[in-house]
Amino acid sequence: MPTTTAQIEVINPATGENIFNISLSSQNDVKEKVKKAREAFSVWSSIGVEKRAQYIKNIYDIIIKKREHIAEIITKNNGKPLAESYLTEVAAALQVMEYFINKGPQVFADKNIPLGPFYPTRKSFMSYEPLGVMAIIEPWNFPFYLPLSAITKTLIAGNTFVFKPSSVVAMVGKEIEDILNEANLPDGVAN
Repeated sequence: MPTTTAQIEVINPATGENIFNISLSSQNDVKEKVKKAREAFSVWSSIGVEKRAQYIKNIYDIIIKKREHIAEIITKNNGKPLAESYLTEVAAALQVMEYFINKGPQVFADKNIPLGPFYPTRKSFMSYEPLGVMAIIEPWNFPFYLPLSAITKTLIAGNTFVFKPSSVVAMVGKEIEDILNEANLPDGVAN
């Protein structure tokens, strides 16, 4: 007997209409996504901040191209006024991305730490190392800005991730997945 995949009905809060159905991931699906993220981590973490910033720039360019469409999806799925969806979600996410595209290499560069006059012959520095696979679990109230902000910081730092949007705004989560797929990140980096 074939198994059926459980689905979530996504409702437009302004009209109460069902606007989208999405299949739930099974426990095995999640395990497979984590495994893919672990496998991709060694390659992603080794490509360097400048190259990772280029991938984020690809995501940024896709969002710029689709910004009106994205704002409409947020409004339809979350219920925010269109202007608010555009300004507090899309534009705010783009600002975070711009910062890390432009400043990421400086932010994550090794830094010398002065030890003061008591240790004139010693040297100290701070070095940033990627941690591995991140779980990005985001709420419904800022369904585009919060995930994109977390995804940007995760990617620029050299980590891979598994993203779980709120089921209430699954349509926005699907749009984020589509954007990341279109950006051609290496396989397994974004799940």
